[in-house]
Amino acid sequence: MSGDTTTDTKGEGEFGLGSTGVQVELRENGPIVISGSVRFDDGSGPVLSDRLFLCRCGESAKKPMCDGTHKRTGFVADGCQPPQRS
Repeated sequence: MSGDTTTDTKGEGEFGLGSTGVQVELRENGPIVISGSVRFDDGSGPVLSDRLFLCRCGESAKKPMCDGTHKRTGFVADGCQPPQRS
C-alpha cells in the first residue's frame, strides 16, 4: 500500500512464539496493523490473532482496537508519517 511502512521481525518473539514473521505496518493517517501470529492481552484476557488493527487517533470506541473513527474525524498523524515509497 502506498505510504505504508512495514517492519519484519523474525526470531524469538516477545511471547516465546518462535519465528513468527510478525509484520508491523504504520498506515498513513490510520491504524497500526500487526500481521502474523500475534498474542495480545488488553486486560480482558489474551487473544491470538493473525491481524490486529490498533487505534492511533485516540477516538476509537473500541480502544485499543481501531474502529475506523479516524476516517470520520479526518485524523492526520502528527510527526509520525510513514516514508513515501518510490
